[in-house]
Amino acid sequence: MARKYFGDENPVGEIIRLNNAHDYTVTGIVANPPSNSHISFSAVVPFMSLYETRAPGSMDQWLNLSYFTYFKANRSFKKTAFFESLSDLFEERFGEQSREYGIDQHLQGVPGVNGIAFSSVYPGEEFSGTVFKPEGAEEESIINYIYADPRYCGLMDIRLVEGRNFDPAFATDSLAVLVNETAARTFGWSDPVGMTIGRPRGENQFETYTVIGVVGDFHFRSMHRLVEPLIIHLLRVNPRYMTLDISPVNFHHTIAGIKEAWDKINPDVPFDFALLSDKYDSHYRAEIQLGRIFTFFSLMAFLIAALGMYGLSSFMVENRTKEIGVRKVFGASERSIVLIFFRQFGWWLLIANIVSWVVAWYFIGKWLEMFAYSIPVKDPLVFAGAALMSVFVVFMASGYQSLKAALIDPARSLRYE
Repeated sequence: MARKYFGDENPVGEIIRLNNAHDYTVTGIVANPPSNSHISFSAVVPFMSLYETRAPGSMDQWLNLSYFTYFKANRSFKKTAFFESLSDLFEERFGEQSREYGIDQHLQGVPGVNGIAFSSVYPGEEFSGTVFKPEGAEEESIINYIYADPRYCGLMDIRLVEGRNFDPAFATDSLAVLVNETAARTFGWSDPVGMTIGRPRGENQFETYTVIGVVGDFHFRSMHRLVEPLIIHLLRVNPRYMTLDISPVNFHHTIAGIKEAWDKINPDVPFDFALLSDKYDSHYRAEIQLGRIFTFFSLMAFLIAALGMYGLSSFMVENRTKEIGVRKVFGASERSIVLIFFRQFGWWLLIANIVSWVVAWYFIGKWLEMFAYSIPVKDPLVFAGAALMSVFVVFMASGYQSLKAALIDPARSLRYE
């Protein structure tokens, strides 16, 4: 690094700016670490300086997995006593956080559990964004973001379009992010992998994240809204939700096994769960209720129309009973008599269908505008089906009454008062 930035000059005392925000003074030069060493670095900075450069409070998390802790043992080192003390420290400092991750190991052996992942939100939950400044942008903007562990994309079947997923083997992934395709397009990035996103951490200070992958667009909110730019951070501590992929076979037995494992780890915390399908349904509860209301009133209107048509046909046939008898005497067939009555309703039926088609097309189109993604109202089979139902009602009502009158002996029809 010294040769890269300072060439053959002595760099001691010179200033190096990190992430274009924090200045460090060079105090010495060390030899390059061996290629087979676990420790690999370009520069070494004081650990305490992270309290100034990282987000407030982020360095107070005992379950922060971004850093390694090393112990230098002397000759009197007792391994057994050391690990016992370390276990007590772990329980004291990590507390509930450790149990949140410990449940993961217990659930792996529950029959029916196919996968587990942790996240800060679940799909469909409302959440807010925060201010970011993508590389190349002139101004900051509010962008949606979530935290998820490396298994989340695979569990939720979120496809990786470009780059790679989070990997626990990379300590630098604590400052890495995934973005969705909409984010890449919105930021104007033709090659998103390797681009950076800044998050304000104070006046003129940014915490810089590197894009390591692009995921396909997915609906993390309801279908009423367009897919918006999304940033996915690596979740390391404090998960809010645990998502499980559960086999539908022996579902209740699997839930009982999960509850048993939960109670072993968190006996003082009540076990609670919800199905993701139910959470999604809650977004469309109004549409479901509206559909049920329309179905009910449509059936009622259909029944009332059928009864009205039956009564009107009966009235018309009764008033023309003698006419039917005369037509029968002059050789009219039952078919021709039925068609006479049906034609009387035909024009009104045609006008009613045209008016209803136009009104339905207009209001259904307006309703579909509530959704960011919707189908066009252009399927002729929908309107044809409604027309066939109305023709069926008219034909059955008028046809039955007229055919019954046409089958009566003309002599009886002519004597009808």
